[in-house]
Amino acid sequence: MPIRLIQAVQHSFLLLPFGGAIRLEPTFQLLASLTGQMFVVGLKIALPVMATILLTDIGLGIVIRAVPQINVFVLGFPIKIMVGMVVVVFAIPAVVHIITQLFSTDGLLFRYLQELLSLGGS
Repeated sequence: MPIRLIQAVQHSFLLLPFGGAIRLEPTFQLLASLTGQMFVVGLKIALPVMATILLTDIGLGIVIRAVPQINVFVLGFPIKIMVGMVVVVFAIPAVVHIITQLFSTDGLLFRYLQELLSLGGS
């Protein structure tokens, strides 16, 4: 493992020599693109739980309108916690897949890193 780290640092110095200049305009565009991609990835990870909790709130709202005697605070919070935990458990494989796509050697983050390093090279 340490050998791969040393090789990666050596490769980065070949692409971006020490003291080399970085072109700012393409770097800014690349970082703006990376920021947008990370927002999309964050939504992919959080959306299943957020959507399920929203649908649970809508369902509880309908039940509370139909049966006003039910206390929403006593019934709603445990149901939302239980539903949220179940969705998190079922979403774990999808999250692992997304994270694997991000951090694999041909993944999104390493492609952006290679592009950023190539902008500073000669």
